[in-house]
Amino acid sequence: MIPSADGLLLVDKPLGPTSTDIVRDVRRVFGTREVGHAGTLDPTATGLLLVCVGEATKLVPHLMAAQKVYEAVVRFGAETVTDDAEGAVRFERPVPILDAASLDSALRRFEGVVLQAPPRVSAIKQDGRRMHDRTRAGEDVEERLIPREVIVHALEVLGVALPELTLRATVGKGFYVRSLARDLGRMLDSAAHLTALRRTRIGAFAIADAVTPEALDRRHLRPLGAVLNAFPRAIAEGRTAERLRNGNAVPLADVRVAEPGTSALVVVAEGEPIAMGELRTTEAGPVLVVTRGFRPGAAVPGFAPGFEPEVRPFDSR
Repeated sequence: MIPSADGLLLVDKPLGPTSTDIVRDVRRVFGTREVGHAGTLDPTATGLLLVCVGEATKLVPHLMAAQKVYEAVVRFGAETVTDDAEGAVRFERPVPILDAASLDSALRRFEGVVLQAPPRVSAIKQDGRRMHDRTRAGEDVEERLIPREVIVHALEVLGVALPELTLRATVGKGFYVRSLARDLGRMLDSAAHLTALRRTRIGAFAIADAVTPEALDRRHLRPLGAVLNAFPRAIAEGRTAERLRNGNAVPLADVRVAEPGTSALVVVAEGEPIAMGELRTTEAGPVLVVTRGFRPGAAVPGFAPGFEPEVRPFDSR
């Protein structure tokens, strides 16, 4: 058994296991229950899963908010109950005739800030019950699929071999690729569902640096400081730093912020990270709010104490 530690694991999740299965394996290997993942992958999806250990679990909400990149295969001709290949067929339509211009025009309509209805089978709750429970109980939840605002940074065609289309999607928090497949089919007067999905990037972290669950050991744990280096930071001193250590909000004017306009920030005092924070607007003006504090005196190996982050700023859009 490996002693408990603080840091981040980049796991290449295979087909079959759930994200919770991976977390369970990490808990066993590292000998701690203080483990969490940043963004669920369905059993039928593969790719990058960020698993946080120890103090790094405090980064989970910020990592989940990060920009993500997926590669997806969409099959035209049928829409399913689950919007993927696991569900029963709801209806069928002819496969569309796709030329480059019509396909590009359709994809551009999904880019930017758009409204997206979640899949019928999802973990979203309504009236205290998850959508996947309602669907599996035989309810028709179509009218309950309330569209939500999501952001799509880019959609790129990787290949067309009808009835299948392979896409790369760069998206923000809360985006469902299964919904994209469903909606693209409808827009093209056809029907479609997702047949394969692979996540290749989350923020500053890429699938090329991930390892399989079977290969995980201490060598693959990125220290907390090295992970924090990917976030923009706010520098606090004196009484302001003490207030932040105690969990109090402070006026934005009392700190120095490396990347103005960003939300997720590492709060740094005396060269050491003391908390995660975010910028909020109040009636009294902009403030820095502590979202999670780190253990006082905890060692943070790998942290670069400079004002600017060591690596490209973490993209939480």
